[in-house]
Amino acid sequence: MRLCLFLCLSLLTACGPKAPIKPEGDFVAINPFPESVGHFGKHPPADAFEYAFKGDLGEALIVLQKLQPQLLVRAPKGTPYSVNVEADLKNVTLTEVLTVLRDSTSKESTLDFNTSAKKGRPFAQVIYFKK
Repeated sequence: MRLCLFLCLSLLTACGPKAPIKPEGDFVAINPFPESVGHFGKHPPADAFEYAFKGDLGEALIVLQKLQPQLLVRAPKGTPYSVNVEADLKNVTLTEVLTVLRDSTSKESTLDFNTSAKKGRPFAQVIYFKK
């Protein structure tokens, strides 16, 4: 009985899947999202996402950048001060979120952005007016 069991196990082992063949020489692995496009290259951002924030405009852009890493948040122009914004958005694009944030700013500041940059990354920048 043991002999029969041993023969069956060795037959199963011999007929099992073979190890993959390793290529000889130099080769380059194909990577559809190369690291050269930035740290967000491994997982490109989704076209539509959810965004909810209540607080300062500068912090809202930082949160948005965490959700959409391709967004470059430029240093603000003017003397920064608190500008409160509120957004609770579902199934929106980056352009739609930035438009809502720009529209919810007060008359003392504005949000400059370009999400269709042909060269470089999309950006957003807060411009503070003098008080």
